[in-house]
Amino acid sequence: MLVRLEVENILSFKEKTEFNMLAFEEEKTHPSHVIYTKRGIKLLKAASIYGENGVGKSNFIQIMNMISLLIKKGTNNHTDELPVKPFLLTQSPALNSFFSIQICVGEDHPIFKYEVQLDKTTIYTEALYKSLGEDKWALIYKRRTLEEEIQLEKGPGLLALSEDESKFLDLISMGTRKNLLLLTRLSNENLTSYPSLSDLLLVYEWFSSSMRLLPPYAIKNADEKRETDAWIYLAWRSKEYLEFLNELCFRTLGWNKLKIFEQQISNEAIIWKQDNFGISDKNEVVFRGDDDKFYLLESTVDYIANGKTFPMPFKTESDGTKRLIQLSQELFFAIHTSKVLIIDELDQHLHPHLLEYFIKYFFAKSKNSQFIFTTHQTHILSEEMFRNDEIWFIERDFETKSSCLYPLSDINLEGDTRYLEKQYLEGRFGGIPTIGNKDVF
Repeated sequence: MLVRLEVENILSFKEKTEFNMLAFEEEKTHPSHVIYTKRGIKLLKAASIYGENGVGKSNFIQIMNMISLLIKKGTNNHTDELPVKPFLLTQSPALNSFFSIQICVGEDHPIFKYEVQLDKTTIYTEALYKSLGEDKWALIYKRRTLEEEIQLEKGPGLLALSEDESKFLDLISMGTRKNLLLLTRLSNENLTSYPSLSDLLLVYEWFSSSMRLLPPYAIKNADEKRETDAWIYLAWRSKEYLEFLNELCFRTLGWNKLKIFEQQISNEAIIWKQDNFGISDKNEVVFRGDDDKFYLLESTVDYIANGKTFPMPFKTESDGTKRLIQLSQELFFAIHTSKVLIIDELDQHLHPHLLEYFIKYFFAKSKNSQFIFTTHQTHILSEEMFRNDEIWFIERDFETKSSCLYPLSDINLEGDTRYLEKQYLEGRFGGIPTIGNKDVF
């Protein structure tokens, strides 16, 4: 689970900016929206982020994606640039970019803080801490890249480190390129013989498997199309997901039934499909089964009209329907596992009622998952839907053009709080466009 994120000098965020999923003690509404961790920290299930166009909402999501990619994939060689973009609207000397992220992981909910200072070519500082409670942290390690050397400091968070483990860690650190995180490098090693380093692997696995990011844009490349089509594979392999999908779509779209048909195909047939493997724009997707054979999967939707059943190819469905199916896969995982689901422009292609249903379904069914999303849809901006600490706004500083981020719970609300949408649209919370001369109309 995500606890807190601080960023500085990344994309449109010039100054140090904090976002957190901590439940505000004075906020008593929607107790079911709170996750009670074993460490006594109360975390929120959701955060909705509002703001006008071009102020940094998508940048904020991109920063989380950058952190995930930086840790999961790293770089391939010493000439690769790191996926970080600094704030550009400044005449000051270039500063390093920085992020600090706190996460709650595993069954016992230990909390870790991971901090990185970097630019496009070099990771200057990388530090990992473990929480001791009450805002006290034990350093696990800190790695610094200097002009002529790499320094590794091992802290009290590694008190049980044996001599062999210490030498191993030193060796891996010295052999890690200046544009690669030590955490990423260690993930490629067999750590089973080094039990004192298990926390490092626990942190890496959280970034590798617990963060799920979904962009709003159309599919841009083969990898993204293959990821989008994964719902078909899941529906083919999981009866539980197929039943979940049919229930969701019967309630919201009027389907009678979604069906997945399989057809085994030969390796020769794959050759002419190679350029479109798994990304065909037809009503079919190719996947490799557990038996190492290839299968062509086709999806159809049954509609009942005038008492008769009409199977229709899934490809004929609308963009909104396809978007809902894509979201349904993420919702399914969020309900059955512990995930941080991050979606940019959640409302894209969705009717307001579907959007509201999707959010309420998540709140009702999820246990230890979190849902962070940006939206322009104001009809859900209400105390009926969210706690005040689950509503965030982004706007840009007039002078510096730097993005700033703040929760509704930091604002002194006036008047009837039942009308949050009205107050937001009136500009009382910020995060709305300032339109010039309206007399032109």
